[in-house]
Amino acid sequence: MASTYSFDVVSDFDRQELVNALDQSRREIKSRYDLKDTKTTVDLKEESIQIATDSEKEDAKKISKLIKDNLKKVQASIQGDSVRVSAKNKDDLQAAIALIKEEDWPMALQFQNYR
Repeated sequence: MASTYSFDVVSDFDRQELVNALDQSRREIKSRYDLKDTKTTVDLKEESIQIATDSEKEDAKKISKLIKDNLKKVQASIQGDSVRVSAKNKDDLQAAIALIKEEDWPMALQFQNYR
């Protein structure tokens, strides 16, 4: 019987599992309605994973410009990943929502924090 016991601590990873996970991610991106038109690519490099997609910041600029060009009483400002729309009148905000919904955007949009 052994007088000492031991175990090994390692940092090991199965590259094939990573490849499988990335393949599943690609299939998911192609099948989801809110992602399939974003031209998203997922590439495995030697020491990194590269993900590229259409920038939503450009779409935010388009939304902001649409509002500023069509609704004079409504302000739009880009705040991170969202566009903050504000007005003194709730009817003007409803008009902004309707205006945005009229356009065909390449991503799904939600309207949050309506106050």
